[in-house]
Amino acid sequence: MKGPSKIREKVLFNLSWSGKENLIRKGIPELLEAIKLLKDEGIEIQLSLAGLEGDGIEYLLQMITRLKINNEVNHLGMISREEKIKLLRTCEIYIQPSHYEGFGVAIAEAMGCGACVIICDVGAVREVVGDCGFYVTPGSPEELAEAIKKVLLDDNLRHTLQKNGYQRIFDSLQFNKKLERLRKYLLEVWIS
Repeated sequence: MKGPSKIREKVLFNLSWSGKENLIRKGIPELLEAIKLLKDEGIEIQLSLAGLEGDGIEYLLQMITRLKINNEVNHLGMISREEKIKLLRTCEIYIQPSHYEGFGVAIAEAMGCGACVIICDVGAVREVVGDCGFYVTPGSPEELAEAIKKVLLDDNLRHTLQKNGYQRIFDSLQFNKKLERLRKYLLEVWIS
């Protein structure tokens, strides 16, 4: 695993398949509304959206146009693994305000690349993130906008979350460490 990049851009990043139901589940409408709120407040913000295009692509693009945030949102569509890693290593914040989430692989990848994460406490997200991310309530664009503003403007908070998130993933999710924990567990079971 590569360590975090020291070069970060004031960019938010989200990776989601654009099936309409998935976009809604991942909180993308609220994320776009939060970007609009920040824009209206005069805060310069850039959001990069990437992911496999699905049946919700028109819904997504129409929402961006309706909210008049075309200049603030960069829709990338499907990107390569290398591009994804580069974006995760250079964005300030990976943002995934899901209403439901399983394990949260993309969140773990973002943390492993040193990005600060803004997430919702749903599904297994807390198991992945612990106290190394900024939590918001699902479905609240206003709370999401406030969280984005707080994390972007508070360098100390953001850098602490980036560093702690990277360390958490490095310490707990590396394959060799998981294998060692499994080996110890199996030895304990076998001996008892």
